Amino acid sequence: MNSKYSLKIIVALVVFVAVVAAHAAVGLGSLWLITAGALAGVAGVLTPERHPQEALEAPPKPSAVVSPVESLQEMRTRIKQLKQSIKLSGEQRQEFFADLDHFFKTCRDVVQEWDHLEADPFQEEKVRRIMDVYFPETCRILEEMPTAAHGQAVEDFRASLAVLQTEIDEVHQAILRDNLQELKDNRTFLELQFGVLNEPDEQS
Repeated sequence: MNSKYSLKIIVALVVFVAVVAAHAAVGLGSLWLITAGALAGVAGVLTPERHPQEALEAPPKPSAVVSPVESLQEMRTRIKQLKQSIKLSGEQRQEFFADLDHFFKTCRDVVQEWDHLEADPFQEEKVRRIMDVYFPETCRILEEMPTAAHGQAVEDFRASLAVLQTEIDEVHQAILRDNLQELKDNRTFLELQFGVLNEPDEQS
């Protein structure tokens, strides 16, 4: 039964039963049945609707999770914007560009091996926060600096980027180790399958 109607019906029945009980006790005259029905109907109409509890407490819809590939595309766009908006020259400009390119390349390599991260939620969350939170926020701070302060601001930016680079390097190296171990395990499996393992020398 629909909950918004069930409460009205219950209240109406309660009022009707109460009127019947009153008639049995003191007598309400020949029109008691009509009176009981009318009062029950009025009570049902006046009873406020009760909304389902789940509707009142429905949680907000979760925001869509950005895929690693989308994060990488956004990073590429942001790096391109930085290169165009931050005014540098000479060696500092080259080093700034090189740091950005190296960071992007490492993130790209990690994204290409994302299936390894799915088995390690901690590392996956770490990479997501680096790509989706820490790097964009660091870029935003640099972009808001006045042009006259770009020289010093870039050095601070590069120091922050170096921290992120170290963390993403650790993840990348762990993935490489897993890949190497997987290759070794596969080699051992194939050697066992085809009987090409080196047998110990037989004693003469």
